[in-house]
Amino acid sequence: MTYLFAIVLGLIQGLTEFLPVSSSGHLTLCEIAFGMSSGNVLYNVLLHVATLLALVVIMRKQVWQVFSHPLEKPMRLLLLSTIITGLVGLGVDHFVGASGNLLMVSIGFVVTGICLLSLHFFVKSKKYQPKPLTYKHAIVVGAMQGVAVLPGLSRSGSTLCAGVFSGADTKSSAEFSFLLSIPIILIGMTYEIYKGLKGGFEIAKQELGPALVGFVVAFLSAIMSIKFMMRLVSKNRWLGFSIYLFLSAIVIIVVGICHKILI
Repeated sequence: MTYLFAIVLGLIQGLTEFLPVSSSGHLTLCEIAFGMSSGNVLYNVLLHVATLLALVVIMRKQVWQVFSHPLEKPMRLLLLSTIITGLVGLGVDHFVGASGNLLMVSIGFVVTGICLLSLHFFVKSKKYQPKPLTYKHAIVVGAMQGVAVLPGLSRSGSTLCAGVFSGADTKSSAEFSFLLSIPIILIGMTYEIYKGLKGGFEIAKQELGPALVGFVVAFLSAIMSIKFMMRLVSKNRWLGFSIYLFLSAIVIIVVGICHKILI
């Protein structure tokens, strides 16, 4: 693994993990279009640690408030949503599969773009009458996060839209989406460690340097993306991301057809 490779994947992971543009979709694009794929268990674990650490640093007050009171409602909502995510995610992976091609990524981008476009206009309409988070919101958000294992579907975008469309306000929905990513990232880390232990977890010395550089890049870029996402939530501006996803889907389809790699 080269330093450039580590930096690029670190940027993609850090910037897209919390923005509503699908980190899995962008990573799939790199793997398919540019032949960039990381089978390095150490690096994958470090990327998860970097994004998790960035989130805890930015949302340390909210994280402490929830996890220091494990029997109160916020933690119960988080646990319920995580369980629903696991059940739905396993079902989607079993019946549909979570690995993707360019066509699946482009479809996921379009679906996410439609959700964000709808969100943009919904929060400005009279129908937007937000209420505090309830168990119903936790179930809906968890289910959408489970569906978002599909490439191209944004986890943060899906959960945000699910929360708002089910009746919660954008700020609470965004914060819940951020907090909900903590158990998901931890599960992802555990899975990567399990794969590493199963395969021997051998680490080449020459890969340690690029992995650490990628960790720093992912951490700093995740910090920026979380702060940027919070500003967007306060202003309810999602139109730009929607347009970006629509245009990206068109480019992906055209490139895929021209190079016969769409499916």
